[in-house]
Amino acid sequence: MNELKDIFPKGTIKQWSCLAALFMTAFIGFLMMAGEDDINNPMPFIKWIVIKTIGMALFVSCFKLGQVLEKKGLLPECKED
Repeated sequence: MNELKDIFPKGTIKQWSCLAALFMTAFIGFLMMAGEDDINNPMPFIKWIVIKTIGMALFVSCFKLGQVLEKKGLLPECKED
């Protein structure tokens, strides 16, 4: 049992889960920003702007949330060798 505590210190699974959820949400926002419109069947300009704005808001909010989670210690530490 002590070996598991050495491999997974207390709280690391929660930290990596928070990081994974934050990354996946930011990636969805990035995909919304980077997605292209179909040339043969274009969407209205307002709809296009709304989709890009939502994607940008999602991406930026994940970045800001990541900063807050980092300050609270809820994200894993990156070790540089």
